[in-house]
Amino acid sequence: MLKTIKQFFVILVLTLVSCSDKTPVSNYTPVKEITDSYDLDGNETLVTKNIPMLPKSFINTLTNDTVKIIHSLDNTSFHFYNTVAFKTKKEGVIVGGSGLRIRTTIDGGLHWRENRFSKFSNAFHSVSFNKENIFAVGESSNIYKSSDFGQHWEVLDTDKLINNFLGNEEKEYPKKYSSRYYKIKFYNNTGIITGDYNKAVKSKPIILKTTDAGQNWTKLKTIGIKNDESGISDFVMLSEKILLIVTFQG
Repeated sequence: MLKTIKQFFVILVLTLVSCSDKTPVSNYTPVKEITDSYDLDGNETLVTKNIPMLPKSFINTLTNDTVKIIHSLDNTSFHFYNTVAFKTKKEGVIVGGSGLRIRTTIDGGLHWRENRFSKFSNAFHSVSFNKENIFAVGESSNIYKSSDFGQHWEVLDTDKLINNFLGNEEKEYPKKYSSRYYKIKFYNNTGIITGDYNKAVKSKPIILKTTDAGQNWTKLKTIGIKNDESGISDFVMLSEKILLIVTFQG
């Protein structure tokens, strides 16, 4: 039985990878042109600030030992974290909290640079590295990319990819849906993004793929997914062509 299940997943993955949009999207826009980026004073510019970290310690009540925290932040203003990832011992990224916030460090966490791209409660969910680039995705139709470790950002709007796959009824109401992305991962130059788009009370799974390190993206046809009224929450890339996925409905 287990062997049969494994074979089903592999066949499903090969179908997903082989069916894609023939018109990839590749036009990134500098983030300074995005209208929902703003500073703490409410101006339509990018938020950037450096945040130092201070040493702390606490007592383990079971052993009475002192546990030292090398670095910590008293108030990150995030309230929750979704992802932490380090490219090297010095270069790292954390995402979470409202307002599409992302923080980068180049000194092993001693200081963090914050960028905020939205004035709403949406959040980033996932980050990934490919060569010199950072990619971040979340509750937005944009793929965020930085080539200088968070100093400057550009975005790729995936709405065109979604529109190409909407049915006739859905195309009549293009403003009724919103896309969200939960995971982005790379295997060499092949990258995958998974999530969903919502139309009214229905959700449909989304899989985006790149084969050139994130320059161009296409939307894969999610043929064969049972219970397809939910998003894809996570996945594992076994190779550039084999993908195992899990959805919010199991």
